[in-house]
Amino acid sequence: MNHQPYLGTKPLARALGAVLAGLAAVATAQAQDNTASDDAETLESVVVTGSKIKRTDLETSQPVLSISKEDIQATGLTQIGDILQDLTIGGATLNQTFNNGGDGTVRVSLRDLGSNRTLVLVNGRRFAPAGTALSGAVDLSTLPTSVVERIEVLKDGASAIYGSDAIAGVINIITTDSFEGMEASAYFSETSEGDGRTETYDFTTGTSSDRTSIVLNASFQKNEAVSAGDREISAVPQFGADFCASSTSPVGRFGLAGRTGTFTLTNPTATLPGQVQSATNIRPFSIPQDCYNFAPDNYLTTPQERYALYAKLRHDLSSNIAFKVETLYSNRTSEQLLAPIPVVFAGSGLFGTNNQFDVSPDSFFNPFGVSTTRVQRRLNETGGRSFSQDVDVWHFNGLFEGYFDWAERSFNWDAGYTFSLNQENDITRGQVNLNRIQAAVGPSFRDAQGQLRCGTASNVVIGCVPLNLFGGNGSITQEMLDYISVPLQDAFEYRRLGYQANISAPLFELPAGSLAFAAGYEYRRESGFDLPDALTATGASSGNIRGATSGGFSVDEAYIELAAPLLAGVTGAQLLELSIATRYSDYNTFGDTTNSKFGIKWKPINDLVVRASVSESFRAPDIASLFLGQADAFPSVNDPCTGAGQATTNRFAILTAEQRARCIAAGVPATGAQQASGQIRTTVGGNPNLTPESADSNSFGLVYSPDYIPGFDIGVDWWRIELTNTITAYGAQTILDACILGGASAQCALISRLTGTGAVTGVVTNNINAGGTDVEGIDLFASYQWQTDNWGSFKVVLDSTYNIESLTVIDSGIPNDPIVSSSVGNYGGRGADPARLKTNAALTWGYGDWTVAWSSRYRSRSEEDCSGAVDVETQCSNPAGAPFNVDGLLGNGLEITPLNKLGGTTYHDLQVRWKAPWNGSFLSGVRNLGDKDPPVSISTFANSFDPVYDIPGRVYYLSYKHTF
Repeated sequence: MNHQPYLGTKPLARALGAVLAGLAAVATAQAQDNTASDDAETLESVVVTGSKIKRTDLETSQPVLSISKEDIQATGLTQIGDILQDLTIGGATLNQTFNNGGDGTVRVSLRDLGSNRTLVLVNGRRFAPAGTALSGAVDLSTLPTSVVERIEVLKDGASAIYGSDAIAGVINIITTDSFEGMEASAYFSETSEGDGRTETYDFTTGTSSDRTSIVLNASFQKNEAVSAGDREISAVPQFGADFCASSTSPVGRFGLAGRTGTFTLTNPTATLPGQVQSATNIRPFSIPQDCYNFAPDNYLTTPQERYALYAKLRHDLSSNIAFKVETLYSNRTSEQLLAPIPVVFAGSGLFGTNNQFDVSPDSFFNPFGVSTTRVQRRLNETGGRSFSQDVDVWHFNGLFEGYFDWAERSFNWDAGYTFSLNQENDITRGQVNLNRIQAAVGPSFRDAQGQLRCGTASNVVIGCVPLNLFGGNGSITQEMLDYISVPLQDAFEYRRLGYQANISAPLFELPAGSLAFAAGYEYRRESGFDLPDALTATGASSGNIRGATSGGFSVDEAYIELAAPLLAGVTGAQLLELSIATRYSDYNTFGDTTNSKFGIKWKPINDLVVRASVSESFRAPDIASLFLGQADAFPSVNDPCTGAGQATTNRFAILTAEQRARCIAAGVPATGAQQASGQIRTTVGGNPNLTPESADSNSFGLVYSPDYIPGFDIGVDWWRIELTNTITAYGAQTILDACILGGASAQCALISRLTGTGAVTGVVTNNINAGGTDVEGIDLFASYQWQTDNWGSFKVVLDSTYNIESLTVIDSGIPNDPIVSSSVGNYGGRGADPARLKTNAALTWGYGDWTVAWSSRYRSRSEEDCSGAVDVETQCSNPAGAPFNVDGLLGNGLEITPLNKLGGTTYHDLQVRWKAPWNGSFLSGVRNLGDKDPPVSISTFANSFDPVYDIPGRVYYLSYKHTF
């Protein structure tokens, strides 16, 4: 694949001039013979997502899915993001089931290409981005569902119309334009296990006159948590296995100077809090006997509360000029909860450069009389690690719009200003100050007044409280906790402002109608920052180190779009329409880029539409990609140089002589590296020299709406997106393998090792342009609605996506040896699996004031590498293994590995609605009616199932709406 960016003039843009010249020639020859009839019916022109040209025909050359207010109501869901994630073209991304790694946001990722490659609009304008990511991705929990009139999903690339990010598609959320009276609603839901309660309250009011309309909305939503320990599948880190979840327990694991091995307490309840442990109450640490199960301490679904105020106004200033404004304020508070912090340190630096200290032999609480050379103690006394967010979002969009007549043509125009601000304050509790821990485990004594003091009688450490790590769970007093604990406070902000101006009109007549155009200019400036707590930035806290991020960019853009009806009402072409567009974007960060599109719509007969499009799209490097401050992560990594007897597999023994020599040259002992943990510190950061991602999109489809079956529509669309020059980061595993297995010297320079043991202490993985993705599939939809005389109305809807391929190529750093992986049907862990087939089906029956709706959601089976199972024979559906496509270097990526099948999963939902005679309506239903459990995954990071599936248990809900 070509990994070079598309900059400057594109092939489609160069073709645009030739097309325009041809259209002008046709117009000159035939314009006089194609004037419209004076008595033709006048239809209202509207803008359809994917085009800026106003038109009466809603069917374009691009596939657009429209989700009505009724469709939204039928899901039984209260958040736009959850609804969109259930679409067959929706992929895995953040939601409230992401606890470890989540931030409270709910996003959308079309075609599984990531939320930052899906453009989200509200009423055709970019919406407020989330603050924490600094990627421009939108938190869809911000907008209240009650103000949404419909959602249009453009399933095609659209950078020629909208600019950056519109690679996988566009989500356009259209809100209510007018409302008369008042409406109040309440919604309640709860799982069959009696937890996960959701409450939503909405109030809407509005009024309209001949010249003015206004809509006001206030909403509140509260989602309660579900604990991982309350579901069998998530109560252990790996379902179906009894193994060492964590060797850092509340009792503790210690290494003592002069003694080999590690030790723990024989009787962890032998002392009271604050008392000295007995030196004889100790025995060797045993795995898995002394390990700790951290899973029940986590959330399975995270809690949050949201308040929102929304207003929309339209006022006609004159007969042909109107002013429109919409504004939103939203506040979200949310939380994620992880198991209590594991405090680990060793004088040898075994656990990292910022954890190099011992417990002093002169510590008051050290009963052994020697230094402890290794300490692993989980501080259950803290109650866990809480990550809370307090987010304020302001969004304003104001514009003037109107029309004017010139040269016997009517021109529609608009000019507006958009401003969005996301400000977030995060507080992390349950972390500790490592500097204070170092002081608290140093020398200490009891003074003449009986008070415990840090230091010595002649050199007291003022304010320090000695820490007792040797008494088991409960030995750390509140006074000790108050000294070492630290609430970490982080601040985030994302600010966007923009100006837009657009104009559209018919230009001249073609054989089948008017050549219509739209053109416009847009200026946008975006900036943001991530300001971590000072202790986080310096590495003095027990959390991951993260440096500050600050930066921004600006862009000037201009576009032109044409829609040319070439033929109409002739044999073989009831309609033939050509559409073309191009957009020029000039960024102050990387330069300029031009992206174009070409579409064709052909109706050989009235019942059949044939459509096709070819488009170029791009994603500009976002703030985080460009300016991300250095941050730490701890992924699980297998160092190729790891020797025998370590926490990970002895890979050193199977290396070639040349590869072993590379290990030794890097400072590894001749017997292999002594890697204490498989989780290795990885440092990631931004790169201001990044260039844009580029994509070529192609689609071809048919829509059949036969006159002889009124109410029936069926369509199929083939699509393909080739993404190049993707912004990525070499993973730590890739860097280590490229260095040792492939001899890539550039990658070796990114690795640091500990002198003596050869243990990896850090890997640097900054952002680069080094990847490509090729996705291809087929969308199928069908709907049929009919009315009977005696049995009411019926509607059947089927929506299905079949993913043919999802191929990812990443430059490994080794010439001619990229990492190639195919993910369709091959589950790669936590959202890394575009299912081969996803299908949604629904049947709705309406009879008088009653409506009954049944729907189902299907996700096809997939297979995962099961070699990480604790017990391969019992946990893997195919222990013998088979050729499986996995990431790897110096080979074709196929290995014989144990496999586990994630079976196909179908959820059934049922809903009943009743319109009461007193202007009220009731809605009640059940999601996951069959109580279907998600398939067990061995490779998923947490909970043993992927967050794309529902959590175990039914969800019952009830809603009431009253109109005044």
